[in-house]
Amino acid sequence: MTTNLKVLCWNVRGMNEKEKRLAIKQTPKLEKPNVICFQETKLSQTSVQIISQACGNRYSQFLTVDALQGRGGLLTAWDPNILEVENSLASTFHLTVDFIVRKDGSKLRLTNLYGPSNQIGRDVFLRDIRSVCPGNNTPWMLCGDFNLTLQLQERTNPLYNRSGTAEFADLVDELQLLDLDLEGRTFTWSNLRLNPSMARLDRFLLNRSFANSYPNIHQKALANTSSDHCPLLCSFCVRFQPTNVFRIENYFLKIPEFIDLVLNFWLTEEVADTPNSFDSKLSSLTRLISTWKKGRISALDRQLQSIRDYLAWTDRVAEDRPLSELELLVRALLKRRFTVLAEWDETRWRQRSAATWRLKGD
Repeated sequence: MTTNLKVLCWNVRGMNEKEKRLAIKQTPKLEKPNVICFQETKLSQTSVQIISQACGNRYSQFLTVDALQGRGGLLTAWDPNILEVENSLASTFHLTVDFIVRKDGSKLRLTNLYGPSNQIGRDVFLRDIRSVCPGNNTPWMLCGDFNLTLQLQERTNPLYNRSGTAEFADLVDELQLLDLDLEGRTFTWSNLRLNPSMARLDRFLLNRSFANSYPNIHQKALANTSSDHCPLLCSFCVRFQPTNVFRIENYFLKIPEFIDLVLNFWLTEEVADTPNSFDSKLSSLTRLISTWKKGRISALDRQLQSIRDYLAWTDRVAEDRPLSELELLVRALLKRRFTVLAEWDETRWRQRSAATWRLKGD
């Protein structure tokens, strides 16, 4: 059997305000990545509460590079049920973690990067990338905001920073890295103005060992809900032995629709008075509940998704033509609305966690 592992990469442009963190959190909540790599956190220190507000409780383990005078900052957080850490390296511009995948015991190196915009810093940044290149056949993935493009056509202003593009391209060739195609977008950053400047500054890169070890690798751009960079999601396959577990969450029992569903099925579905028939009835009920869970999306979730869809549409349209003043206004209003809805959604999940604690205790 195989399953997808997912890595979320995003220059979030600051995580100091709680309302910004709750808006950021909507993306990992929807996409459920196994690893989160944030750049430009602008945090001088990080707490478990901040990680919970920006990522969610499942990402209980994390490493950071603190911002310097409010600039930069890196965060790599992961689900410890899926991955364990073997080693880590860090500098101002990179955060590198060696992971072991629990499902199959395979190993990989993940480097989270935030590139500087000046020449002196860029020289150090490119040296850092060379320094963390694994010397053996270790699968290696790099992701982040490189603040560089690989090709001149990856900017709407191709004359900008031509030397940086050449240096970056030379590095990729030297280390024999593979540049993944970007699904859904041409550019990953925009200044969001009426006639915007845009560039592809964010990306995933892989060495050949990673591409050979983990098949079906895809990179796609997500809706830009709370930054001037769009999030990127990379997924790839891992082989493992499956275990099937069916769970009913406690809060289902408070939903009249769920009670009616179970009672109607149980009272109308007739079975013979034999153990095998009873097991068959339970299996049918399990399938019914599983289908009900998948199809049930709350009004709040639908509103959040509708805003994501519109923002993703404006991101794509802005690559082909300037947005109208009305479209810019609607985009700004929806981003504010998204922040409010994200806070409401956080309250809902906090109440759900409290209900679980009351039922189960410590």
